[in-house]
Amino acid sequence: MSQSPSRQLLVEGPDDFHLACGIFKRRGLPEAFDVVERNGFPDLLRYAEVSLRNNTALTHLGMIVDADSDHAKRWREVRKRLLSVGVLDLPENAPNTGAIATTATGVRVGVWMLPDNLSPGVLEHFFRSLIPHDDVLLAHAQASIDAIPNGHTLFKPQHRIKAEVQTWLAWREDPGTPMGAAIGKGYVNPEHPGVDALLAWLRALFEIEPAPVPA
Repeated sequence: MSQSPSRQLLVEGPDDFHLACGIFKRRGLPEAFDVVERNGFPDLLRYAEVSLRNNTALTHLGMIVDADSDHAKRWREVRKRLLSVGVLDLPENAPNTGAIATTATGVRVGVWMLPDNLSPGVLEHFFRSLIPHDDVLLAHAQASIDAIPNGHTLFKPQHRIKAEVQTWLAWREDPGTPMGAAIGKGYVNPEHPGVDALLAWLRALFEIEPAPVPA
């Protein structure tokens, strides 16, 4: 995206970065902000806090974070940290259309919690939502994981979604394609309503004019 310290979108890691950039490119989102990759959720929050305190050039700051296992708890954590650095008017509950607020100095700040601002989950839950519900390979991947013999499921229960997605990707035309590249290869649906909602939030946060309607 653009190379300006004044307009930044923070994401938790490399998978988030490449998936976001793949979606933005496929959907023709203007290069109106930098996508900044951080090293996990705690590092993202620290970076946001330091930026809002010290980056006098900053005008827009967005954050895409995982809701993880407790959607409400994650929102309270984000909200508390943002309120502590002067972000105003953040609601008690996470808006289902994504949060957008301002600081006393007029910096626009936004938060989007994956997968949909309403549910617990992580990046892979969002990605899986882009796979058609009747996809045979996804159903087979899920059934295969269910069929792992007792005592041989080596991943933690909360990581099952990662196993589902990575198994599904391993069975595509180009096995092992990363999630971000899967957008460009047409493996998933970039026109999904969940993508529409995310892009609407980004356009509102970064004050991007709607794309012109073809004549």
